[in-house]
Amino acid sequence: MREFLVSGLREHLAGEEVVVPVSLAAKWKTAVQMVALGCLIGAPVLNGAERAWTETAGLVLLWGAAALSV
Repeated sequence: MREFLVSGLREHLAGEEVVVPVSLAAKWKTAVQMVALGCLIGAPVLNGAERAWTETAGLVLLWGAAALSV
């Protein structure tokens, strides 16, 4: 929900010619979030320890992205 609100705010402010810069932390958060989602989406096709490791890595990365978001 946060992503939709931030995107909507950026679009609204762009109409008023107000620039909201993107921070480096925000770019890292997005990258970590995308890798986490890739792990979580791809994990079901794996078996055994590989699946468990990938799911765990995905959850840890997702929590990391949440921490970066804060």
